[in-house]
Amino acid sequence: MTQRKYEIPLEFCYRLNKVADKVGIDFDSSSKQRERHPKVFTKKLLDSRLRTTLQGQRIRKLRDLEYVLKQHEEMKQGDDYDGPPTKRDFRADNVPHGRFQPTSLTVLDMSCAWPPSFP
Repeated sequence: MTQRKYEIPLEFCYRLNKVADKVGIDFDSSSKQRERHPKVFTKKLLDSRLRTTLQGQRIRKLRDLEYVLKQHEEMKQGDDYDGPPTKRDFRADNVPHGRFQPTSLTVLDMSCAWPPSFP
C-alpha cells in the first residue's frame, strides 16, 4: 500500500489506519506495532521532505503523527509549496541581471613611456 499521487499525507494516514484495523493489527495496544506503524507510513510517503522530517522524530502515539501531518498541511497551504527551490546557475558566463553595472569605461593614458625610467 502506497500513497496515491493526489492524496495528502493525512488522508493516506487515515487510509492506512483503516486497512490496519481491517487486517486486525492493533497498533494502539501493542508497543511493537505502535512503533512499526509510523515507520511503515513514513516509508510509503511520496513527499521526501516530510519523510525526512518524520524519520528524525520519535512518534509515540498516533495522535502525535496526526498533529505533525496537520501542521505540515497548514504550512504547505500557507506557503503554496510546489517543490524544492530551483538551483541557480552561478557560472562566469551567466551574470545575474540587476547587479552592479559600471557606468563609465576606464581610459588608459598611453602617452607615458614604457618601461618607466627612474633617475
